[in-house]
Amino acid sequence: MMNIKIPEGRVLQGRVIAIEPTKDTYKGEDGNLYTKHIFTVELLRWSKKKEGFLELPEELKGKKVKLVRYTCYDWHLKIGSLKNLTEEETKAVIDGKPTQNVFWD
Repeated sequence: MMNIKIPEGRVLQGRVIAIEPTKDTYKGEDGNLYTKHIFTVELLRWSKKKEGFLELPEELKGKKVKLVRYTCYDWHLKIGSLKNLTEEETKAVIDGKPTQNVFWD
């Protein structure tokens, strides 16, 4: 467990460096077919551009985490795009406790 305080109202943000599709799919209530993907994200900073980005502590900067997301549009699948972790995912990374939706090697 890292001794890092999460800034109020912020979550971790990173850049997508790899995307791995899986065979897991489901049809949503909207009629779209959703496919499970595993995004490898390199952590960059805390979120919220409006209020100014905050730098990450050294022990988190550049850490690679894997996020599980279901997507239905190909524009979600862009290497180099930014992804915000959810509050739960951010807490799991800070606590050093992987979950079903966020994990690392």
